[in-house]
Amino acid sequence: MKRGWLLLLGLVPFVFLQQGKATQPETWTIVVGGNTQGYLTPCGCTKPMLGGVRRRVTQTKEACKDHPSLVIETGRLAQGNPSQGLSRQAEMKVETLAETLRFAAVDVIALHPLDRFLGDAGLNGVSRLSRAPLLDTSPMIPSSETMPEFRKGPFGVLNHDPARGKAGIDAVGAIVKSSPETRWMVVTAGNRQEGEALAKEFPELILVVYASESQIAFSPLQVGRVWVVSPGVKGQGMLRLQWNGEALDGYEAVRLDDETPNDPDAARIYRRYQDRVRAEKLLEQMPRTSEAAYAGSKACKSCHTEEYKIWKDTQHADALATLERDFHDSDPECVGCHVVGLESTQGFVAREKTPHLTDVGCESCHGPAANHVKAPEKVRMPKKGAESCYGCHNSEHSPTFDFATYWDKIKH
Repeated sequence: MKRGWLLLLGLVPFVFLQQGKATQPETWTIVVGGNTQGYLTPCGCTKPMLGGVRRRVTQTKEACKDHPSLVIETGRLAQGNPSQGLSRQAEMKVETLAETLRFAAVDVIALHPLDRFLGDAGLNGVSRLSRAPLLDTSPMIPSSETMPEFRKGPFGVLNHDPARGKAGIDAVGAIVKSSPETRWMVVTAGNRQEGEALAKEFPELILVVYASESQIAFSPLQVGRVWVVSPGVKGQGMLRLQWNGEALDGYEAVRLDDETPNDPDAARIYRRYQDRVRAEKLLEQMPRTSEAAYAGSKACKSCHTEEYKIWKDTQHADALATLERDFHDSDPECVGCHVVGLESTQGFVAREKTPHLTDVGCESCHGPAANHVKAPEKVRMPKKGAESCYGCHNSEHSPTFDFATYWDKIKH
């Protein structure tokens, strides 16, 4: 009997330890990404170029490996004008994004109002491919895949459209107040000021994610205990937050730069997208609004020998090859800045069909020169300056572009 009591007494510390362990608050990782707007990959000729869904999957997998996680994707999935509908390439991009998000284990997608023009079929496809439910704030889409709220673990996620005014605020308030024990987060299509207003309206929230038109929020705006944040624009960054069981206490703004490798699963999906673009010959289907005739850079060589030699030694003379190495040489969104005359019926078609118009040639800056080559004295070419560069070397593709610096590399 004495021995039995000793055994029981020996279990007491163990039982108390187990109970103490069970009541310890659980640490969670919260990942917020999105506002992709069709930008599946970085585009440009200067470094560092930010963004890309392949990098985002890498960072999301890394962020979620140590703790239970909640992964939220914010809306603006597609690019384009809702009144004009989606182009075929934009459709492919939405499908590719959705399938890629599956490998990031996205839990929920909070739709932006502009995503509604994808329609019921398009949104159902997004949910099916991503395997994630969709949060929407509007009854306009009769889809079984959309819902007014999402819950996981201790958390709840709501979507807010500021265009709904008081009705939108009341909808958020009704759900939040009906479940005060839930740790609520709101994703809003509004800007930072509107996000801050939501945080003030509902101090019981823990997080408000707003839609930025610029860069990622490198530190959270704190309104009481509510953190107001944004993952930035065009999928260039993502947020990693930590919940300690009682409050948010960790924050990292992750810039998706070229130090982040592409995830192999996401890379496979993206390559399939590139193959589809090539197979459907989207480049050949581009509308061409000009009839201008081009001669090709070699036609300039006999009269402009020194200038041609300088051009031949620049990266401009090998511009299409940079796309070919990354399998983007059939992409209508890329090729125009790497060839001559894509907007013309007499311009570049393909390397095999129009080899003289590959790469960034003389006529990329100086304009179509077929008539000048035929009658150089009669048809004069206009002088060009910095304005010729900005069509491709803009703030989006070449954020560090400075004409004086770059001109030194190609001066002729």
